[in-house]
Amino acid sequence: RSGHTITVVGDKAVVFGGCGVTKNNEPYVSNDTYHLMLQSDPMKWELTDPMGDVPAPRWRHTATLLPDQDGIMTFGGLCKGKRFNDTFVYSVDKKEWNIKECNGTPPPPRSHHTANLVEFEPEDDLELPKHKVCIVGGYGGPGTTRDFYMDVHMLELDTWTWNRIQNVRGPSPKPRSDHCACLTRGFLVISG
Repeated sequence: RSGHTITVVGDKAVVFGGCGVTKNNEPYVSNDTYHLMLQSDPMKWELTDPMGDVPAPRWRHTATLLPDQDGIMTFGGLCKGKRFNDTFVYSVDKKEWNIKECNGTPPPPRSHHTANLVEFEPEDDLELPKHKVCIVGGYGGPGTTRDFYMDVHMLELDTWTWNRIQNVRGPSPKPRSDHCACLTRGFLVISG
């Protein structure tokens, strides 16, 4: 398969979705959830039968490990020309998917984007750090309109609220998809 996600959570690696080929060489898009048991010798795969609101089949989505170190947030992706802008959370311990109803306006439907967990330091000693998932770029759009993006959206995890970042200073990179984004020392570095 390709276009799937893999997220390491403790002693497991969780693989979700992707595009593959059946035994009859027919293409298909998956919504399977696999666990790879990393501590087993040899490592072993387990196809889970998750409970809850399993996302529709998709590929080229993103998966982000949440700060609780058990949940994985999945956003976007596509299947047969339809792009998504829905948000799901998978609990690894419970083997359960749940759709996450979010406040604000989510990014337009997209795939081939990036998602990074960003921690913001508190403004005073009484507050806890704030965690946000930053969605950058990608390809998609509503309906039959398709375009490349270079917009920046943040999902505030303490309130589950989407915000589009406006008035970004400096020259903006050109719209893109299938790029990489890496967080380092408070900077989100975009390449490709």
